[in-house]
Order: sequence, then C-alpha cells, then structure tokens
Amino acid sequence: MIGRIVLLVLWAAEMAAAAERITLTPENWADNVPRGKESDAIIGDTVLRNDRIVCAIADPRLMSGRSASRWAIPNVAGAVLDLTRRDDPRDLLTAFYPARPRFKPDAPNYQHEFIEETESCRGPGREPVHAPRVTLDMPPYEIESGIRLEELEARPPHLRTSPRPFIEVRYALEDGWDFLEIETVYVNPTDHPFPFSPMLSLRVDDPCRSGLDFNDRLFWTYEPWWGAAIGVWSANPPWSPQGIRPPRHPLTLRPDTAAGWTIPPPGANPFCFPADSSRKPLRSSGRRRALGQPDRPPS
Repeated sequence: MIGRIVLLVLWAAEMAAAAERITLTPENWADNVPRGKESDAIIGDTVLRNDRIVCAIADPRLMSGRSASRWAIPNVAGAVLDLTRRDDPRDLLTAFYPARPRFKPDAPNYQHEFIEETESCRGPGREPVHAPRVTLDMPPYEIESGIRLEELEARPPHLRTSPRPFIEVRYALEDGWDFLEIETVYVNPTDHPFPFSPMLSLRVDDPCRSGLDFNDRLFWTYEPWWGAAIGVWSANPPWSPQGIRPPRHPLTLRPDTAAGWTIPPPGANPFCFPADSSRKPLRSSGRRRALGQPDRPPS
C-alpha cells in the first residue's frame, strides 16, 4: 500500500531558485534549521526547502532520546519534525508520523552502537543537493516490530526471521511547491494476505481546534493564538472520523469494504495524503493536494 502525504505551506517568497536537501551540521545549523516555537531539528537531521517552505525530517538512525524534546513523545525517527513558511517562520508542528512509529530503544547495549550526530552528519550521502526536485528515502522498517530491515538483516542467522510486511517512506520537494510530498508504501513479501490498518498521526501539542472537511478528505487543526493551521488531505479514501483526538490526532483511512484493508501476497498498494500549515482559507486543487494558509478553519 502506497500513501502520499503532502505537507503544505503557502505565501511564496523569492529566496531560492531550486529545491534543496541539506543535512544539519554544527557549521550550518544556525542558517538552515526551521524556526518557530516547536522547532525540534538537531544536528544530523535533514532539511528540505525551496523558495516557499522549509521542513526537517528526523534522522532514523539516531537515538530519539538524545534530546529532551524527543524523549517525551513516541519515536520521531524518520518523522517530519518541523514545517513552516520561509518568509514568516512559525513552526508549531510537534511531529508528523507518515505511518506507525518506529521502534524506540531505551539506549544502546554497547558503546560502539551509539551513533554520534556530529559524526553521522558527515557520512556518505550527506552532501547538500540542489535540484529542481529533491528526495529523501527512509530506511524500510518492519510493521510489527518497528525495527529497520537493515538491523534485522545484520543479526546472526539463528536470530533472523522470515520476511514480514514492512513500510517504506520517501519525502519529495520540488522548486515552487507549497507542500512536502510523502509517499508511504506498505509492502507484503509473504505468501499470504496481510490485513492491516493504514495509520498516521499529526501531533500538535498546542490547544487547537480541528475538524474534517471536503467529504472527510481533509483533516485540519487550527491554533488561533499563533494564527497557524495544519491539514492533511487524502487523495485516496476519506479519513475515518473515529478516534481522532488531540494531541496526536491519529488518522486512519476509511476502507471501501467491511473487510478492511488487505495486501495480497506478495504486493503493495498506494495511498496519497497532503498536510497543510497555513493562514489563509484552505482549498483543494481538485487532484491530490490541499493548498493554503488558513486564518481560520473551513466553515
């Protein structure tokens, strides 16, 4: 199952001629980290930005407990931490999980397992990229355990299990886009059908109003004190109104049949969602995206 999530921020500003992918380092952190009350990115995380928006994605290989702001919530590894406009930054996003959270270790078992962010930020593939379109692929992880496949494959043979369903996530940003596109793929490598619930969550810890609009395809939250809103649009089936509650706002897609969601063996299935952070009335482009910067939620 494949899902695209688009995080949007409008009010364009002439700042960059192309999209960029930047790994935060001690030298560039101050110039590139997204700004706002809930800014959470640290050294080693990845920034995607263009002339309109900037966002930060948590490095999935770094411990989530390395900073106090990340220890109090479910594992943010591989999640979107920050999202805001570049001309008027005011990040209020705590975390956006494009699928189930990954496994959260308490601590490394051995010293050599601890990854130092000031070193990992300089590894292969961490060089800055400037292009009309930039992407960031997250390491796949097992649905049941939340553990990365690369970790499972590194285990001794007697500790490995047969392949199980897993999740892949890709982030994409193009020059001129008002949104971050996130593609989530649920893969079933087994020889039997896999029933599951496609779930993601939008965490905003500030008191906010929320609701569903556009035939339940748009879920939005609005924080009136800061005049900011975030929305998630589904270009696939509509959101289920059941169980949506603050601050995590867990979201599930409404299945077409009473049998629910199932991936046949072997296979994968697609979804597409967008999310928006803004201050003008939200609107739909008529395809797969919700664009806008609401001053107030849709009425």
